[in-house]
Amino acid sequence: MITVHGGDYEHTLDLGRDGERVTYDASGLTALWGGIRNGAAFDVAEFSLANLMMMRDRGVDHLWALPIFPSRPFSHSSMLVARTSVMKGPHEFAGKRIGVPDYSMTAAVWARGVLAEEFGVSWRDIKWVSGQEQRFETPAGVDLMRTSEDIEDLCANGEIDGLIIPYAADKAKPRGERRLRTAITGNEAHERASFLHTGVRPINHVIIVHADLLLREPDAVQVVFDAYLVAKKRALKRRLGSTLMPWGDARWSEMLEMFGGDPFPYGLTPANRAVVEKLGSLLLEQGLIGRAPQIEEIFAPGALELREAAAEPAAPNFRRILSRRG
Repeated sequence: MITVHGGDYEHTLDLGRDGERVTYDASGLTALWGGIRNGAAFDVAEFSLANLMMMRDRGVDHLWALPIFPSRPFSHSSMLVARTSVMKGPHEFAGKRIGVPDYSMTAAVWARGVLAEEFGVSWRDIKWVSGQEQRFETPAGVDLMRTSEDIEDLCANGEIDGLIIPYAADKAKPRGERRLRTAITGNEAHERASFLHTGVRPINHVIIVHADLLLREPDAVQVVFDAYLVAKKRALKRRLGSTLMPWGDARWSEMLEMFGGDPFPYGLTPANRAVVEKLGSLLLEQGLIGRAPQIEEIFAPGALELREAAAEPAAPNFRRILSRRG
């Protein structure tokens, strides 16, 4: 039996339910990631793609990626400021104190790329504030202060000026009780426009396998890939996300059209390969790695050939979608 550790998503609900070769543990990722970085034994796990690249750059060679990408949030909505802030957008982050849970987290790498490429703000222009525990040493040239305080509280109280945080606890509160807001007014429109312009939908997490599993069960790469693929196909068939919320059905159709019929394509399609390579270039520019890795250096033997049965999803007709919205 292969144990897979991952997040609790709609597209992984059926993972391991057939009970033949794969069992799924969705109990949490934070503690697991610390164990993985310290050499803990595991079979298969969801992991930070940026951190995997950084570990490979530092000589760690027992972890291999599979072309399965279960977490792909856009970066714009992770940029937050206090609800009472007078800042009009991320272009004002230059010279400010900006909090981030961990400087090396993949979401922060992508967000710093967006800040530079879309808002003209370099990571060098920001005074970073982060937690005491960091996954990696901070690169030279980064102005970073560590704190034991909750960075959401610091931002809400005006002690720092903004945040980059993909899953803020504040977002779970009723709207009237929230202390934070997105730094970008109409951030979804910005994310759509960014996707239209760049074709990049960020990849935060990748599935990794331990080298010991590959030696013990040579077909594990295909088994795990197929398990994720079956779970995703069942989720798409059930139209999860479209039936619970009012107007969800129309939203479902629009999102499928936007992403060519599949919002989570697996395999190293040309589009997915380009996103992985883009992340490598951002890590290099931000001083987090010394050399951008080749795809073949991080993906498991046999993983490059993994493909979904259908052809790569059609390119999204983003211009038509935006034109309908006026």
